[in-house]
Amino acid sequence: MAKFNNGVIDFDKEDIEAAWENAPHLVNKEKEEYRMCYICKFHMLKENFDKDKLSTYGWIVDLINLKKLDLDHKNFIAIHPWCMEYKKGLDNRSLLKKVKAQLWAFNDSKE
Repeated sequence: MAKFNNGVIDFDKEDIEAAWENAPHLVNKEKEEYRMCYICKFHMLKENFDKDKLSTYGWIVDLINLKKLDLDHKNFIAIHPWCMEYKKGLDNRSLLKKVKAQLWAFNDSKE
């Protein structure tokens, strides 16, 4: 269970898995390996979760609704770390709902 520690949230393995499961999936890729950042709509690779060394498709855990600091698994989401600054507001539940209502596909074309 996530805990506050000196102003920082420490996430455990279950929290990280919940964040991954809450992120939008791509219809033509395996949910276990690929998810999509709901802010920039670009993919993330599950294996690239890392707090210290984030690669191109790396991700972190974020809170969907920062207005209510709820450390429940439903409030966690996988997101690119550089997309944090592009979030529109503190409560992104409606944006996430709109993104999840659409079908998203990974572009495999070489063009």
